[in-house]
Amino acid sequence: MIFDLDKIKDYIQAEGLNKPNRKRESVYKRVILCHYLTPQNLTLSFIGSLFGKDHSTVLHYQKVYEQCKDYEDFKMIEYYIYNDILKCVKADIEDVISSIDGMRGLTDLEMRIVKADNWRSFQKLRSEIVSKVNN
Repeated sequence: MIFDLDKIKDYIQAEGLNKPNRKRESVYKRVILCHYLTPQNLTLSFIGSLFGKDHSTVLHYQKVYEQCKDYEDFKMIEYYIYNDILKCVKADIEDVISSIDGMRGLTDLEMRIVKADNWRSFQKLRSEIVSKVNN
């Protein structure tokens, strides 16, 4: 996984997304996070349990995401969540880099982290770092 599930759980609790709340912003945040978590090889039941919901709610959220993804207020909330997740990932990568001394190509890697501006770039960088650490 590209993210630390504990950080996602902390984010859900900090935002109160695991409590009953029908405010539009909270619902959108749950929908967006479920959309991000679904392709991460987690069961729908597990994803739902993070929010105090069941698997059928996660399925419903997938439909809601498709319906709402073009709304401006939805895009704004998605942008903020996306950036919060990227900050967590970027912090994880920087922690790994700071703990490794003498890694060949470290400067190049640091530059690529700074320039990475989307989720796929971070996924690729994290995979490279993990493979270098494991070798």
